[in-house]
Amino acid sequence: LTLTVVPESAVCMSVYDYLKARLITACFHDTLGLSRWTHVHSFVLDMGQFSIALSSGVVEPITSRKQPADYVCNGTLRNEDLPTASRLKELNKTHVLVKTFTLFQVLWFVVQCLARWLSHLPVTLLELVTSCYAL
Repeated sequence: LTLTVVPESAVCMSVYDYLKARLITACFHDTLGLSRWTHVHSFVLDMGQFSIALSSGVVEPITSRKQPADYVCNGTLRNEDLPTASRLKELNKTHVLVKTFTLFQVLWFVVQCLARWLSHLPVTLLELVTSCYAL
């Protein structure tokens, strides 16, 4: 709802997330010495999707920026244990069927708006803005 009223807030949130990821990456490089840590790792950590497999076999989620420092200090998290950035990006791939379905929904919406406009039927401002964002 906020993005409908103030679409600029999406840009502000994106910039904030990017700057926070840069800060986390710099902290992990300088303070903890994790040279394989990238911006991708920082984004995943910020989203709360990072977890670590402990020696006891328990998989524990990492919920704060302070936790990885604790794991590095006690030797649980080492640089070579980190997944590569390409592996993390690989896990982010969505299914082709979902992308195709979404594409057809967006195209159908744009075609409907265009047909209404060509038939001289009213097109609301919300529909017009949505179709512009979709294109």
